Amino acid sequence: MKSVNLIFCFWIFVFVSLSCNRKLIPVKQDSEIKLMPIVPISTINLPVYFRIDEINKLLNEQLKYSFGEGLNIEEGYKLNAQLNGEILLSALGQRLNLKLPVQIEILPKTEWSRVKAYGNVLISMTIDFNIFQDNFITKTSVDSIDWIKSPKLSILGVKVPIESIATRLVSKYKNTISSELDQYLSKVVDLKKLKEVVKRNFSQAFYSTEDSIINLYISPSEIGLGPIQVENDKLIFPMIIFLENVLTTNRPIDLYNDLSFSIRPKVEDSIIGSLQARIPMNYLEILLKENIENQSFGTGLTKIFVQKLSLSGNNKTIETTIDVTGAYNGILQIAFEPEFNESKQNISLENFKIKAVEGRKIAKAIFSLVKVIAESKIKIELEFSLNQLIQDYQKTILSFLDHKEVYPGMVLSGVVSQWNIDKFNVLDNILVFNVNAQLKAKLDVLSIDRRLFQSKAN
Repeated sequence: MKSVNLIFCFWIFVFVSLSCNRKLIPVKQDSEIKLMPIVPISTINLPVYFRIDEINKLLNEQLKYSFGEGLNIEEGYKLNAQLNGEILLSALGQRLNLKLPVQIEILPKTEWSRVKAYGNVLISMTIDFNIFQDNFITKTSVDSIDWIKSPKLSILGVKVPIESIATRLVSKYKNTISSELDQYLSKVVDLKKLKEVVKRNFSQAFYSTEDSIINLYISPSEIGLGPIQVENDKLIFPMIIFLENVLTTNRPIDLYNDLSFSIRPKVEDSIIGSLQARIPMNYLEILLKENIENQSFGTGLTKIFVQKLSLSGNNKTIETTIDVTGAYNGILQIAFEPEFNESKQNISLENFKIKAVEGRKIAKAIFSLVKVIAESKIKIELEFSLNQLIQDYQKTILSFLDHKEVYPGMVLSGVVSQWNIDKFNVLDNILVFNVNAQLKAKLDVLSIDRRLFQSKAN
């Protein structure tokens, strides 16, 4: 029986706009995993809104082929069935309800091939579904068969009522409908195949900076479906995605999850999105060198020349080391601690410190000059670079939530209510921190791409 995967097709929709020709994720190495903090889990709640009339159209298009094939029953009669109107769809929890208006044609197995009986019947069906060990399981049942127009057989001009015979035949037919629909859904809703598609889709960067050095990598761990709801003319599939996000240069080896699927009794409205930024200090160092290295600062007796600059860090401190000549010959170390400024919603460098790593004690005039360099050059440049990364990421997310058509006929929209950044740390010369956001989003399926349903289950 040919039908349609209406229950989980939107899972594919969410990822279909991404390329599938990507490399697989390498195997984890314990030594590398222990180096970085645990990546926070993001809980993405994304209700998917389908127009009921659009689903009904698709159902009618798909199911008409099934009924067009007819059914032969060896009880002295043959029975054919065809859809005779629009299918009505509703849903509650993990159950889909279908009402199918069907025209029944009954033919006695006699020499008189023109002897036929016609009747119209309304078949009410329910499809209960669940997920067990990443297998999609359905139980289809026919709840009732109601005659809209009882069939009568015309033999030699005499109308012979055969409603009891027809009811018995249709009752037998309902078992065929149920079993074939369950068999079809078990083939077409292949969660193991969907898992491989999703893994491939997320094996490359979701977002990259203009220089293509810093990238956002995403690894989903679970996709769940909450209770289906009906709202006016919309069918709502509450979807929840658990995933991990890392903003860094190359895909981290520890960023890997074995994706699973589930049915959830409840799905909350809000979204808690988090990413872990892992910015190499040498990336920020390159940005600083251009504006500070091989340049002179100050005048007269306090003039110093910066020969070399290097950037490193320890725990919560970013350390800039500069080799200077002129009014002071030696190596100076300037330290800041990154913090999140809630009022300005950005990263700021606080708790300025300076010390001589090599050379004589720092005079008051030199200290003042180095402080000016630190605050007007190093601090501003580092703050700008770090905040630019976050702002670009924010703009990317917001652009996706601004009624963006992520696939033909599918529009993503939402709002962000709050941002914050925490857990600054420097590990192995990598600046690590978490970016967290609260937002709401939804996906409106205005039309369903028929090309997604052209392939038939074997």
